[in-house]
Amino acid sequence: MAEQRSRLRARAIVGDETGVGIVMIPIDRSSTAGTPFTLYSDPGNAAADPACNASGTAVAFALNNNIFKLPTSGRAGPSLVATTASGGPALEPAWSSDDRAIAFEDAISPGSSDIETAYADGRFIAGGRPVTPHEPGLRHGASWRGDKLYYWKQPDPASPSQGIFSVTLGHPNEVGPYGGTDGSTACRDPAALPDGRGFECVGADTFIKVFPGPKTLNDTDASKPDVERIPEGHDRDRWDHHK
Repeated sequence: MAEQRSRLRARAIVGDETGVGIVMIPIDRSSTAGTPFTLYSDPGNAAADPACNASGTAVAFALNNNIFKLPTSGRAGPSLVATTASGGPALEPAWSSDDRAIAFEDAISPGSSDIETAYADGRFIAGGRPVTPHEPGLRHGASWRGDKLYYWKQPDPASPSQGIFSVTLGHPNEVGPYGGTDGSTACRDPAALPDGRGFECVGADTFIKVFPGPKTLNDTDASKPDVERIPEGHDRDRWDHHK
């Protein structure tokens, strides 16, 4: 069964289709998209930012101030994972590599947003657990690697990216910027390169950029560049410690 699920993830993508909702689109060996399968009917497209977990068994999405998950099997509806701590809109969920947690953006106000986390394995949290410092500025696009979360910052909505920063779970001291702060390389949505040489990101001119980064990003999973595979047991110890 696990092997079948892995193949399913490799041959399908998940997205939101206008006027339909959240869909899974099969991809054949010729990279041709097949008929979308509706996972969540949402003709008004209120749900946003669907993200598939590493095992391909579930999708997380944002809806108003909530994060939901639903199985890719289509056999059950969505279940509530967390609401934002501030009550502001939830955005951009991202799964941890062990599929046990989800990070997401809490859009507190037009000039402030935090990154929060919640368990995805049945522990509903009434308000997300903030992991970034509650300071002025906007933090977007959480990306997991081990016990760290990487994201990009803006001082305000009208300003370019200040670069890519990180926090370690349980220690909300921001580290960065790692780079991507100059002109057209002011990067958004970071993804660590598999060989640890740096990041890929979306530059200010909308092209994909590559720039040097810290060597601590070695061993990132090449099949999903914003998720690192960690030896089994390490993740569980870490999450039990941070409950």
